[in-house]
Amino acid sequence: MNEEKRWLSEWYRKCRNKYIDLVGDFGGSELFVIDGDSLLFKFLYDPETDFLDFGLTISGGQYLALTFLVENFLNKLKERECVFHIAFFDVHKSLWNNRPKLRIAREIIIEHLKSNTKIPVFKFKNWWTEEWKNHLDNMQPLFILTGDGSTENLEIKEKDNYKDKEIDVSSISGIATKKSLKLTIVLRAFIYFSLHMDMPVALLPGMEFKDSRAYAFVLERGGNVNLETQNKLENIIYLTIKALEAYDEKSNWYKNFKLTTSSKYLMTSQEYTLICSNGGKRIAIVLLSLMGVLCNNNDKPYFQYLAKIFLLHVIFLDYLPLKSRVSPPLDSEFDESMIKQFLQSFFVYCAQIYIDRILPNNFQDLNNNLYDLVDTRLFVSLIQFRYDDVLNFNVLPDEIKHQFDACWNLLKRLCECNSLYVDDDDKNFKNTIDKIEIDLQSRLEYNTETTLLPFKYKFFEEYLGDMHLKLPENSNVKIDAGQYGLIGNVYYDDITHWHSTKPIETTNKSEFYYNKHKTSLKREGYQKYVRFLERYAASLNGTQGYYPQDIIVEKSGRKSSVKKQSARAIKIIEENEEKKLQESLKLSEKCLDSALKEILKIKNIKKQITLLDDKIEKKGKITHPFTIFRGQFKKLEFLMELWAEHCKTSKVKNDWIIPVEILRQVFYIVQNFPKYLDDKRKKNLIEVLNRLKFTNCKKKLKKNVKVSNETNVNDKKLLSFDFNLPEDSIDLSIEMSDVRFQMLYAGHLMDRNTNSMDDP
Repeated sequence: MNEEKRWLSEWYRKCRNKYIDLVGDFGGSELFVIDGDSLLFKFLYDPETDFLDFGLTISGGQYLALTFLVENFLNKLKERECVFHIAFFDVHKSLWNNRPKLRIAREIIIEHLKSNTKIPVFKFKNWWTEEWKNHLDNMQPLFILTGDGSTENLEIKEKDNYKDKEIDVSSISGIATKKSLKLTIVLRAFIYFSLHMDMPVALLPGMEFKDSRAYAFVLERGGNVNLETQNKLENIIYLTIKALEAYDEKSNWYKNFKLTTSSKYLMTSQEYTLICSNGGKRIAIVLLSLMGVLCNNNDKPYFQYLAKIFLLHVIFLDYLPLKSRVSPPLDSEFDESMIKQFLQSFFVYCAQIYIDRILPNNFQDLNNNLYDLVDTRLFVSLIQFRYDDVLNFNVLPDEIKHQFDACWNLLKRLCECNSLYVDDDDKNFKNTIDKIEIDLQSRLEYNTETTLLPFKYKFFEEYLGDMHLKLPENSNVKIDAGQYGLIGNVYYDDITHWHSTKPIETTNKSEFYYNKHKTSLKREGYQKYVRFLERYAASLNGTQGYYPQDIIVEKSGRKSSVKKQSARAIKIIEENEEKKLQESLKLSEKCLDSALKEILKIKNIKKQITLLDDKIEKKGKITHPFTIFRGQFKKLEFLMELWAEHCKTSKVKNDWIIPVEILRQVFYIVQNFPKYLDDKRKKNLIEVLNRLKFTNCKKKLKKNVKVSNETNVNDKKLLSFDFNLPEDSIDLSIEMSDVRFQMLYAGHLMDRNTNSMDDP
């Protein structure tokens, strides 16, 4: 195996690559695949990536931070109109088995991407199976974005004074172990295998976002695949299998964890179901994990004290805004071994619950809030409060107290099912838990008062800041939702050629130089200009200002004679057409009514809109233009309902896709159904624009759109369908001018003047 590893490493070292823009010069808007584990590797194994360091027990390794970094990276690709999906391979789980904390991070990110984003996520057993090959054949991605087992900042240095308490292996940078670093050969084997399938590979390490571009190193088949490498293909797959067997470290921490019959029965009880439905997937995982921690560490009674505080901290996560979760660094001499042992045991059972699928039956239907599983800073702060006798579990806001009491009592019952009786008395807390030592030289300055807990405490005031929470008693209002934002894009300096692989040095050139390269510089400018025009022309398609026109050319010469029809024949033809149209109307109306009954059974508004689109676009069912017109109004009604729901539940309006779709839908109806647009329906559309404060668009629709007088008697009888708007008390305004809104979010819907006019 060592010989094959050396050969693969040498092959990879000699691989030819090029550093190019994936968006403009390589992939464009073509589909590509991202290896999910490589994306995690980019952040988890890089302690200098912003504020994420999973090597730190207390202040680092926040899952919310990891989720933000992953989302931010994917958002940068989306902003550049990239089309991609993410693939996870079961064999790559071994990369994270050195630490259960990392293994649970993988599961959290997969759950989050599936539940809370629209990015397609696929899972495969391995990348040499036929299932993966068939997937590539069916989807035809242009390339694979993956890692090679390296990061930009991680320096591999052994620490002689660091010894992991749970895993008896020397740690490197507090994150990786020697065996886990050897497993990175698997990612290079994946690159090797992909190139031999004629699938180009782009590398995540070294990837940069500049302006509208995304630069990365790209490896292609040419120059990297030959007869020798093809003969080694089976050997490399065998090397991968053996490496996974030799370096997987799950056996170091994995324990046999099974629920008793009474525990399983309690998990199906109405009490457990109600608590999980309120607390989501996070509380379901936490309760089972704490049960495992307590039942398998009954020789450590202080774990019961920590478990109670830990459970309270989990409930607080729903009420504390992100900026309030700040804590000073601990003193360098503080012994954190007790807290570290507790957290390590907690992560072990979290990972085991996922591996063994010890989950409630309705787990997938619960709200997915696992991305904010643990905040160790808050946990340690609450330990300090309890140590100083200022945290009283009996004196909490009613809403929090009711939720905590229900969860704590359920946890005690789960432990009792496993023959462990938890004592609520924590009088010996100070005798068993060390005082938290704070580095006062690094304290943060805040001059505001705490409003979350019913006590004032210097630690809260100075280190956690103002929480801005006035909790109404027994309120069901969602207090706070995390706000995501960009870390910041690198400023783009246009001294980089569009086709260049390296930035050009800015030096003063002589006049002789410019004369010598005049032709090439002119060609370069022309190429940039042509690419701009191509993108601009593509952006015109589908806008209000762009209408496809049929150009009719009458052929010169003798016209062919047409037999003149009699008045009776014309009348018969018209009657037949009218009869067919009425039959089509009757059938279409019946189909739409049936579809709406089915759609209204669904509670999710987005799914209602998707299903309605499918029903309208299905060929051979809804064919009459009036019925389609009625269906499009129903879609507009659903969109308004969706926007109203967002406005009611969100602290800040930010889902601008919905008003963009509403604006597009209004003008889609105006442009495509002028025959059926009467005064009543025009007023409906004007009211929609008025509710969202699209002032200019409303004036334009009032002035320029004329209602039709061509509707026949039969159709007039059908124009009385209902169109309902959300309650007037709900503020649906976009809170900016519609001109600014279109410039920021709906540029593809802006009017463009396509008339050709001479310059003055």
